Amino acid sequence: MASWTGIALSQLKTNMMLVKQTELNDFLLQITRDIFDDLTGTESLVAKIMAHTKLLVDADRCALFMLTEDKSQLYAEVFDEGKKDDEGNSIFSKSTNSIRFPSDKGIAGHVAQTCEVVNIPDAYSDHRFNRDIDMKTGYTTRNLLTMPIICKNKVLGVVQMVNKKNGTVFTNADEMSFKTFAVYCALALHYSKMYRLTIRQQKVLQVTLEMLSYHAKCGEDDLNKLRRYPHIKEIPEDFQLYSFYCDDYEAQLPQLYIYMVQKLFGPDTFDLSSLCSFILTIKKNYREVAYHNWDHAFTVCHCMFTVLLSMIESEEGCPFDLLEQQAFMVATIAHDIDHRGYNNDFFNKCKEPMAALYSTSTMEMHHFRYTCTVLQQQDNQILGHLSREDYKKILQYIEHAILATDLTFFMPNQKRLSHRLENNSLDLNVWEHRQDVKAILVTVCDMCAVCKNWDVQQNVAKLIYEEFFFQGDEEKKRGLEPIPMMDRARSDQIPKQQVGFINFVSPAYKLIAMIFPCCQPLLDGLRENLDNWQRIACGKEPGMWEVDKSRRKP
Repeated sequence: MASWTGIALSQLKTNMMLVKQTELNDFLLQITRDIFDDLTGTESLVAKIMAHTKLLVDADRCALFMLTEDKSQLYAEVFDEGKKDDEGNSIFSKSTNSIRFPSDKGIAGHVAQTCEVVNIPDAYSDHRFNRDIDMKTGYTTRNLLTMPIICKNKVLGVVQMVNKKNGTVFTNADEMSFKTFAVYCALALHYSKMYRLTIRQQKVLQVTLEMLSYHAKCGEDDLNKLRRYPHIKEIPEDFQLYSFYCDDYEAQLPQLYIYMVQKLFGPDTFDLSSLCSFILTIKKNYREVAYHNWDHAFTVCHCMFTVLLSMIESEEGCPFDLLEQQAFMVATIAHDIDHRGYNNDFFNKCKEPMAALYSTSTMEMHHFRYTCTVLQQQDNQILGHLSREDYKKILQYIEHAILATDLTFFMPNQKRLSHRLENNSLDLNVWEHRQDVKAILVTVCDMCAVCKNWDVQQNVAKLIYEEFFFQGDEEKKRGLEPIPMMDRARSDQIPKQQVGFINFVSPAYKLIAMIFPCCQPLLDGLRENLDNWQRIACGKEPGMWEVDKSRRKP
């Protein structure tokens, strides 16, 4: 009989423990929901933690002391004064004068320093007890259960439960329950802090973007002038030839861009006032680097304009629809916006912040994002007339075109197109084929300097190497070894390097001339420049430039 009684009592005890554990689990689940539903404000979060802590261990009052960033002080801004609302819930008040004391003082300080749990049945008999708070609040502390809140091995604060109700003391069971609860408190406080930091950074970013937006806008005087005189009086005689170079028309380039757009799409497709603001904003946001600058952008855009105009005026017509053509003209003028004079490899090797933003095509992705920022500015919304579907589509086209200027995509793209031409399987109605052709066309325009008149090609090469050497010098300062093309000490190899580069890109021009015969003059110009570089590399004089042979549209 006694054995059965013992078993029954043991089973009852086990059942009671299970019931208590179930109640604790339900309690923790509920408070977790309550706490994590509101991570926005530290005060409300602290109040919730304090309220649930009191319920958990049946304490009369609770205090939560947070540790300052430098760990020198503990402070409390939310106080439990024993007040309750009509429903019996504890009311926690915030005082303008927070309680602060050194983090090594009192029992709370001891817990913060040692990370120990301290359970004191008689507070006033313990020498570590700091009576200052009782003196300030007028409250009498009988017993204490104090525990650190730890996250990632760092103390965030200290919770102090004061005076067990019904005149008893805090038990080991109270300690165990609160240890579990403390984990949730730590997570809530940590993520609340991260959330607030994130919100703050978002606000900082918002303010920064507003500042950049203001400073990135074109000047009012320049804009008003262009809006008064948007059309150039006289179009350069060779403007519709691939040989045109913008060097002598710097002041007229915004007007010439407007001319190109209206020539291709008519005077009413884009709002003229927005178009003026857009092109001046794009111009302003090109940095004054040696090569990847505003002049380069216009040269690339002009090449695309000449290609598209030649297609439109040909018997076959242009194979690209209006959205694609418009995307080409936006993408090419903006494709290197905010270029810093360094290539993608530099940002990755030097672990620059830009590389952390984009895992591939670092600068190209930056150019695209920057272009979107310009397009979204109120005065620059040249695409505002489009439907939502067409707007989304043209942004995809612009992104594809700008990313195509990353030469890492060139070789696989060129191989795919070569294979299709060899098999006579190229079909521009097939999406993948069409995308590859559009990409190779942008690549051809991006490097069209290799097709210009010889004097232009030489001058552009000097600018390119000026920028290359600038990067190489910076890499040497950082203890890195630049590639030969960017090493100023190897400048005598420029002719040989140019021969290698032109041979590398020449398949693109052969392909585009096969697909679009109107691009043949580009291939002819490339071949003549290649021949000149080869002559220099061999110690011979370059040949004379035969303009009429390779510069006019067919």
